[in-house]
Amino acid sequence: AAAAAAAAATSPSRGPRRSESMARLQSGSLGVSASAAVSTAAASASNASNPATPQRHYTSSSSLSAPSSVARSPFERHWSDFLVDDDPGEFPVGWEQRYTATGVPYFVDHIHRTTTFEDPRIAQREKKKQEARAQEAALPQYKRDLRRKMLKLRAMFEHRRQDHMVHLAHARNTTPDCIPVPKVEISVNRRNVFEDSYLALMKMKPSQLEGKLSIEFSGEDALDYSGVAREWFYLLSREMLNPYYGLFQHTSSDSYLLEINPNSSVNPEHLSYFRFIGRVIGLAVRHGHYIDGSFVMPLYKVLLHRNVSVTDMEKVCCALAVAVWVLFGLLLVGAETSSSSPCSSSFFFLFFSSILFFFFFVVVVVFHFQVDEQYYNSLRWMLENDITGVIDNTFTDESEVFGVKQTIELKPGGAQIMVTETNKREYVRLIVRHRLLQGIADQVLALRRGFNEIVPAEWTRMFDERELELIISGLAAIDVNDWKRHTEYRNCSPDSNIVAWFWRAIELYDDEGKARVLQFVTGTSRVPMTGFCDLRGSQGPKKFTIEYLPGAKRGELPKAHTCFNRIDLPPYESLEELVSKLTQAIENTVGFGIE
Repeated sequence: AAAAAAAAATSPSRGPRRSESMARLQSGSLGVSASAAVSTAAASASNASNPATPQRHYTSSSSLSAPSSVARSPFERHWSDFLVDDDPGEFPVGWEQRYTATGVPYFVDHIHRTTTFEDPRIAQREKKKQEARAQEAALPQYKRDLRRKMLKLRAMFEHRRQDHMVHLAHARNTTPDCIPVPKVEISVNRRNVFEDSYLALMKMKPSQLEGKLSIEFSGEDALDYSGVAREWFYLLSREMLNPYYGLFQHTSSDSYLLEINPNSSVNPEHLSYFRFIGRVIGLAVRHGHYIDGSFVMPLYKVLLHRNVSVTDMEKVCCALAVAVWVLFGLLLVGAETSSSSPCSSSFFFLFFSSILFFFFFVVVVVFHFQVDEQYYNSLRWMLENDITGVIDNTFTDESEVFGVKQTIELKPGGAQIMVTETNKREYVRLIVRHRLLQGIADQVLALRRGFNEIVPAEWTRMFDERELELIISGLAAIDVNDWKRHTEYRNCSPDSNIVAWFWRAIELYDDEGKARVLQFVTGTSRVPMTGFCDLRGSQGPKKFTIEYLPGAKRGELPKAHTCFNRIDLPPYESLEELVSKLTQAIENTVGFGIE
């Protein structure tokens, strides 16, 4: 079944539809003759008394002995030891994994009727390692490190899942392969994705969120093999981070960065919503998906259980300064381009309006920047100089709540504790924390609680705040050259006209258009922190794929297979026709369907 981005030409009010593809049958469901199945069962029964011996078929036996040692747990290995996913991938055709009575895995070759303790995927794994080394060679050092840290994080999640399956198997007196893979099933209405997701997730215990995500949009035919989940994260993050709901707000220095709204308490359930958002972010990290939004850096530090510092206040000041001059430049450019004649009255009106607005912005915002900059400099001076006999501050700070000034103690009894040369570093740490997190402490704790219910705090100690930002949000910028380098082709080549036209169309789109094409094909507009080489599909890494369909009807719209990051292109007569059909698809596609 293919995911379709097609709409009937006679139904303009109904946008094209996408759907998920049926996942390929797992190796365990390969067709095996009845005699082979019976012989395997008989061999298992005859060897049950000696589980250390490999299972045998009646035609031939394994020449390998049981493994003498167990691989080290990912918790015991340093992140630099990870090069590829611990998951070895799919089995070759005809192979199947089973377990002895004591839970030791072994492998059955149904074609040659043999068994072995040696995983047949080892050769494939060595090839993956060679490819990974080649990919890492083209990455800067910080991305190489982050990639390996992410591999360790995935391995820890998988180890925990397998450990859970083994415990269930022992409790039910069976083997792990007889335990069905647990699923986190969530059904939502596309029009009410925020509230439906909130109700579904918050009624579950943290232990119930361990399984594989299975997302369903009401009224849509789709099988979720990661593509539907990616779109769910994309739609949900745009809703839950929308300042309209009062939980977050854009910073004054950057309209793309979000911070917690100190007045979110107007919603009496706001702490429950922050815990829910923390769970969503944790699930995104757990399953390798991305949140469509970015937060201020101190928030990432708090998620990592790290203290904010005076340098975080410096970044806020610098960002404000940059925002002022960028705004001024944009206003002047807008005034100059608003009229064809620089001598016209409309030009002078817009120009002087821009000047007045700029100075108003200076009064309202830059005043705060100057105060923050002076305060930051004074804190730096305190840390770098002897303050004995110079400062008579106490462990308090002043804040204004609805026009009323209040004195807040930074620690119990702070009003009676003087700042001295001995305790000044503690004072700076507390005052910075209060200034940056003032009024949002409860919200931050609720957000972090939800996040740690999915991602244990000790697992994130290897990351810093910048790495966590990339893990949660990925990259918003799209590098078309990197996109081209890591694209696969079916029924076509990079030199084909249809491929050349597709890349030309991508270059003609603005940043938003490029993001919409990527979201249409993969389910998300975000790129992995290491680039397109690490795009993931339904069963691990899967590159962006263009498939040409020469037998399709002319004039059809492109089709997207979000599980496999693949776009199907029918025959088109020209670049203009391809751009028209692709634009129609990305702008009108709503929902999934199975064809």
